[in-house]
Amino acid sequence: MTTSLSASPPPSASKAEHCLQSARAAKAAGNAALKANDLRGASFQYKKVYLFVAEYLPHDVAGPSTLASSTSRDESNNGLVQLLQQRRPRSPVKAPLLSSAPPPDMPAAAQQQQQQAEQAKEMIALYATSLNNLALVHLKLGRYREGVACASAILDDSKLRAALDTTHNSADPSKKAAARPPQPPTSDTPAGRALLRRASCYVKLAEWAAAEADVATLMRAHAAAGTAPDAACVQLTESIRHGRKAETETEKKMMQRMFS
Repeated sequence: MTTSLSASPPPSASKAEHCLQSARAAKAAGNAALKANDLRGASFQYKKVYLFVAEYLPHDVAGPSTLASSTSRDESNNGLVQLLQQRRPRSPVKAPLLSSAPPPDMPAAAQQQQQQAEQAKEMIALYATSLNNLALVHLKLGRYREGVACASAILDDSKLRAALDTTHNSADPSKKAAARPPQPPTSDTPAGRALLRRASCYVKLAEWAAAEADVATLMRAHAAAGTAPDAACVQLTESIRHGRKAETETEKKMMQRMFS
């Protein structure tokens, strides 16, 4: 008998698989909505990913409603996410997905533990990529402060950043053979795209120093990788330069009016 995504999850170890499948479906729906320029639909679907995987994430990982501003225009979405987020267990999760290492005399349990560990990795990767995409949605919707918060949540959290790097490495067979140190966040990497999105939000907020710092990080990453920065980096650099210049000119005019 096949269990659909809309069915109630069974109260067993298969609950984790149900949540994982549901999270995959929500992320795919979010990607489809983003591609169709249904930005509010994309926002809702990416937030749903968290609802399905929250129970299995480390407890210091923030949820989307924590990162959202109360002034966001899709408050109905944020309210639903926040309501369901509050149902997240506050004590350490004791579900099989995050259980301790199996006894050495139980090879079947060890195999199950390995499978559950892989599920846990995929769940945090799904959340990290969805949060990165949510940063883009906020940028497109003009919710620049929320975009900064989502991108920062990934870039400043070692677990989410590692999960994001893993998704990039897994797409390249040459990087699967052995564990590698974090790759430079060039513009073609998920971490680099998070930096670009955060820098773009900072530019819209006229926070030039913060934007400049993110662009500088991208430029250093391209230099370390021996690659040329893409057009987005160059455009951001120009936007920062023009923004600073316009701000300086405005300040000069204000001073002239005050003392004329």
